[in-house]
Amino acid sequence: HRGSSDTLSLESANSEILFALDACRLDKWNESPWRYLVGIVKELVQSVAAANNNNNNIKLGDIDQVNYILEELSDEINTMKVSDPKISQVGCPYLTSAQIDFLEMENTTESIMQAVDLAHYLATKEDRMRAKYWYKRKNELTNRLDKDFNH
Repeated sequence: HRGSSDTLSLESANSEILFALDACRLDKWNESPWRYLVGIVKELVQSVAAANNNNNNIKLGDIDQVNYILEELSDEINTMKVSDPKISQVGCPYLTSAQIDFLEMENTTESIMQAVDLAHYLATKEDRMRAKYWYKRKNELTNRLDKDFNH
């Protein structure tokens, strides 16, 4: 969808999200379906936000539907974390990274604080190989909290 002027419809996004989730469930340690899932959801969020900003017949239901999708994805990730013994024991950085992205898209004080905590967890426990990156993300999210929600 990048480079085209067409926006991603809710129906297309739902279909692609389900496709990506199936791939994520098949191999939780494959980064590609997680990144694809995040990209589709990010494009959907941006499409709805742009339509809302331009008053392009955005329906309140569309915004509600996007928020619902974000909440459902968060629930699905939490279910995967609890139901898979390997994830419970050693974690899955791709899953947690996607969770951070979804929490950031929710854009509430609570969701950003959760994302900060998860970034710290990745840096110190689950993905120490990329600790510098996760500390950078944690600082960016913390700065966003300070800037967006304290003013």
